[in-house]
Amino acid sequence: MIQAVIFDCFGVLLIDATQSLLEKYSKKKDRLLEVRRQADAGFLNRSQLLEQFSEIIGMSTSEVDAVFRSEHQINQPLVEAINALKKQNYQIGMITNLGSGWIDELVPRKIQDLFDDIVVSGEVKMTKPSSEIYELSLYNLNVQAKEAVFIDDIEANCWAAKDVGMQAIHYINIKNLTDSFIKLDIKI
Repeated sequence: MIQAVIFDCFGVLLIDATQSLLEKYSKKKDRLLEVRRQADAGFLNRSQLLEQFSEIIGMSTSEVDAVFRSEHQINQPLVEAINALKKQNYQIGMITNLGSGWIDELVPRKIQDLFDDIVVSGEVKMTKPSSEIYELSLYNLNVQAKEAVFIDDIEANCWAAKDVGMQAIHYINIKNLTDSFIKLDIKI
């Protein structure tokens, strides 16, 4: 029986602003992705990521910061689903590949408060799809893998969750999520 529902942040809870920068500066995409990977793994803090993005694309750090702040939007239908899950007494977790110092900047406190546990890769020095990050979330929520379902927009992360024994849902939109919940007998 499912006791915990664990969500990804970018592409699920939040629309990811990095995507627009990658599209706009496609010739520099590999360099930008490498900087983001370093931040996600905890090797760069928020300021360092902004500085390196600024150097690569030729924008000021404040302009890069403004892009991140303006383009990350909360997926409101998902927030409503999380509220419904909370009312059903599911534990709610989040695992996000995000650099240290960003969660408070991008996710409002009232949204963070919906989660019983948030694992930020840059703070714990491990990233998805590493099995250890899923195991840490399970430990923090005090549930066994078979009692949890993980939701992510990246299929490789879903497969990694399955490899540790969790159920997984590849997130496409709120309809596919609610349909998948029905199949798992999760009521919202």
